[in-house]
Amino acid sequence: MRDQKHDSSSRPSAAGSAPLTPLLTPFLPPSLAEWEAEVQRQLPGISLARELTSPTYESITLQPLYTAADTRALPGLFSLPGAFPYLRGTNASGYRQRTWDIAQELPYPDADEINVALRHDLARGQSAVHLVLDQASRAGCDPDSSDPSQVGTGGTSLASVADIERALASVNLAETSLYIQPDTAAAPFAALLVAACQGNN
Repeated sequence: MRDQKHDSSSRPSAAGSAPLTPLLTPFLPPSLAEWEAEVQRQLPGISLARELTSPTYESITLQPLYTAADTRALPGLFSLPGAFPYLRGTNASGYRQRTWDIAQELPYPDADEINVALRHDLARGQSAVHLVLDQASRAGCDPDSSDPSQVGTGGTSLASVADIERALASVNLAETSLYIQPDTAAAPFAALLVAACQGNN
């Protein structure tokens, strides 16, 4: 095999090595005015204020581009978790000490059925109760006087203190979070829930 000679003369020496050339030369970010001018050049004849903004139903106009200047006056920008006004949550340690809740929706129409499923899942990793009310309960209607097609449809029929007690029997609410989707029946269902909890004390 023929010997190969390596010419080291083209390599910079350790003492007198040339500075490395960056692959990408640094550049200054364009200003908002420069960005708008370039967009206008790319899209001639359109109104940026009309075509690139999006009004929402909350009367907020979403801009096509936001910069650091848009956040300087935001309230609570430097607030901390667990501190008023609680923009970053009410828990100072966030989710470091307590992980996210596992709240599986259970598609059972009857209180007894959902209780069996709840106790089964809570013993196997679920950490929160997620109650979804059926159409009749969400409307605040008694299931006995409701359209039968609405009872047990889309959730669980819970229309009385006894229903809630059966659904949550043997569930320790002192250690288990409770999530509910009551829709328009929020106030009456909250009253039933409080009565059920007081009855178990």
